[in-house]
Amino acid sequence: MHLLTRYIRKRFDPDLLFVFYHDLPRDLMAAFSREVPTVVWMEEQTETDPAHIDYVRDVRLLCLSTPRLVREYRSHGIDASTFMLSGFSPKFHEPYQAEQPITYDRDIAFIGGPGHTGDRSGFLAWLAQWHRIDIFGRVEPWLPYLRRYPQLRFAREARPSDYAEICARSRIVLGLNQDHQSPYYFSNRLFLTLACRGFHLIHYVPGTEKLFVDGRHLAWFRDREECLERISYYLDHPAEREAIAQAGYDLVSKGHRYEDRVADILAILAGEQQLCCPEGVEGPLPPRTLLQPRRVDSAPLAAATVDSERGRAFASGGPAEPRWRATGGSRAGLS
Repeated sequence: MHLLTRYIRKRFDPDLLFVFYHDLPRDLMAAFSREVPTVVWMEEQTETDPAHIDYVRDVRLLCLSTPRLVREYRSHGIDASTFMLSGFSPKFHEPYQAEQPITYDRDIAFIGGPGHTGDRSGFLAWLAQWHRIDIFGRVEPWLPYLRRYPQLRFAREARPSDYAEICARSRIVLGLNQDHQSPYYFSNRLFLTLACRGFHLIHYVPGTEKLFVDGRHLAWFRDREECLERISYYLDHPAEREAIAQAGYDLVSKGHRYEDRVADILAILAGEQQLCCPEGVEGPLPPRTLLQPRRVDSAPLAAATVDSERGRAFASGGPAEPRWRATGGSRAGLS
């Protein structure tokens, strides 16, 4: 392992190591995090895992998309933990382009898996009593639930490259997190859907109104009865639906790209931005960069790109000295 570490150091000479979730083997992580400033981004984690705590013990920065977990990791001595919203890469998620006018193939779509926690499958099975729900994703995780709930309809397997077309051909793209009680926790599904200009109807999460406007950027519901009401309303108001989808796309395009998140990470490492952990919707607001666009122009962050389909982030130049050159790798997916 020591020889492998030396080889990688010599081959890539990284100034910064960027790891998604826990995809760097544990021995390499232990070796590199003591020698190279290391950032770990656990984008979709909803529960604390003792193995993860040991894994990130020596990192320079830990990014979590659930504020509650930031407090928990800090309580275990991982002080350099920060809240970081998910995002998207316009290289892989943008509005669907077609030579012919796009026609709708379905009323409601859900993109993703059944989830490890919560009762997403049960909710979809309940909703399927009133509306046909087309499920897209990987079929294998859904198999037990398709047997349990015969009313569920798995449409087909879908890759990230299929996401935009599914959004374009669905009147409503449904959003269900694994956890709807944790303030400011959103699946990356939210950002991917808005980036593809889909009309997104989500289950409300505390703090959603601090980031988005209901009926302007997306729409939300708080319980089953309201879900049925909102679906019925928006199916009958296509022009309003399309205007909301456009406004949601405009919002995320201005400040919620992965390169915006990388800019925040580099700013934290350079001491230009503080760690963030919202205490709750009644407490202090998150930083302005989370509530409003960091930049209103479309110019990319200097020498920084993020590959969201392969789950990689490479930042070869920051906004100021020191100059960061980072490498890392993982897989990205919907939970």
